[in-house]
Amino acid sequence: MAATSAWSVNEHMAVMAREDGGLMVLVAKVDHAGFGAESGAHPIPMSARGFGGWIHVDAHGLASDGALAKWVQRGIDFAQTLPRIDDF
Repeated sequence: MAATSAWSVNEHMAVMAREDGGLMVLVAKVDHAGFGAESGAHPIPMSARGFGGWIHVDAHGLASDGALAKWVQRGIDFAQTLPRIDDF
């Protein structure tokens, strides 16, 4: 999965644009299953322990400006809840 651009909030990647026209979006684990069930969205397994907080949204799931804005905002909203990396 090659990313072409990524945007961070509080030093955490929130959203990554993909070469295939889709996005990877960081979401809270509690929202992972619900968001992953939306049209064009798929949970991404990030480790041997199972699914992390990343959702892949296919290009067709981003067909409108509103859909794109919704997913980007979800990534931003969650990343804003995380402490800055240098605060760990």
